[in-house]
Amino acid sequence: GDFIKNLLDLCSSELDKRAASVSKHTLLAMLEAALRSSTSTPDDSLTSSRLDVVLDDANLNKSCAVGWDLFALTYRVESPLNAIFTPHIMDKYQI
Repeated sequence: GDFIKNLLDLCSSELDKRAASVSKHTLLAMLEAALRSSTSTPDDSLTSSRLDVVLDDANLNKSCAVGWDLFALTYRVESPLNAIFTPHIMDKYQI
C-alpha cells in the first residue's frame, strides 16, 4: 500500500546515485519517514524495530551499479513466528 509507495518515492533520488555514493544512514532515515507517514500499521515502533535496510556489498564495486542494485529491506521475525519462518525459509524470500 501506501508504505511502499512512500518509501520508493522518498528513496528514489538516493537509489538513483552511483552505488558507491549511496548512504545507508540516509536510506534508514527515509525508511523511518515512510513508516511514519504510512497508515498501514497501528504499532509503528514494533514494525520499525524489525525493518532494516541492507546494501549488498557484492554489487558495490561494479562500475555501472546504482543504488537500486544494492538496496534490500529485511524484516526480523521474532518468537513465536521464528519457529515457522526460520532464517533458511526467510532467505527464500530474498530476491
